[in-house]
Amino acid sequence: MIHALLACFHVFIFRHSSKQFNFKNGSIGNFFFAGARIFFRSLDAAIFLFSRVARLPLGSVVLPAISTEGRITLGAELQNGEVLRGHNQISHPPRVPSSPQQATNIANSSNDDEDGPALCDKLCALQLLPSHFATPTTTTDSNDDEDGPSLCDKSCDFQPLPSAIRRVFYLSSEGTGSEHEVFPKANPRSLHEIEHADAIIYGMGSLYTSICPSLCLNGMGEAIAARGVPKIMCLNGSYDRETAIAATHEGPMTALDMVKAVSVST
Repeated sequence: MIHALLACFHVFIFRHSSKQFNFKNGSIGNFFFAGARIFFRSLDAAIFLFSRVARLPLGSVVLPAISTEGRITLGAELQNGEVLRGHNQISHPPRVPSSPQQATNIANSSNDDEDGPALCDKLCALQLLPSHFATPTTTTDSNDDEDGPSLCDKSCDFQPLPSAIRRVFYLSSEGTGSEHEVFPKANPRSLHEIEHADAIIYGMGSLYTSICPSLCLNGMGEAIAARGVPKIMCLNGSYDRETAIAATHEGPMTALDMVKAVSVST
């Protein structure tokens, strides 16, 4: 089954190619999840299958936080007014060769010059643990920036952002033919579970490309803010490109800065 859905994803890349797609440093789990979503044409069905294959503990429920099957892209507005489009450009853009020789080496080392589309940049999900703690989480399709074959560096040696992130939002070109900001609705089932949760946990993950995209959905932030239950935020063990620069002071974001970012999103 896993091999079949990976093949489904691969075939989709070949058939719907507009720009080059690079599989290097991609997540097999993301490829499998994308293949399942393509095959079933349903985010709910893909999440259900992934949950079974991953053997999540009995009693766990995983629901999509977003209520759309449309193709959307994550965007970020920086404090200096610049707008970044796509998960990769926000959190781990392609490395810029420091010399022509390095550029040649990178080009020669990449054998994945298959063309492929940018799938939905941010597939949001809400994981409900057996103890009925609600955890907003997200999963992403990899290489969602349509920038062609480039190396995605997720290590600590990241390129700093030119300015701190002001907000994240969604973009779509459906309906008008030109890309514009859209406001997807939160999944009513996820909102219902939040209304009955004993606590809300923000799991570890990229602040602006994993956590905040779930919170800025229409209805999600309001539902979380309305609950008087404990809200727990698990911080990452290190800084990344998104948190290495703060908006109000020099240096990286503090724990308080991250809590404020989540609070603004809700």
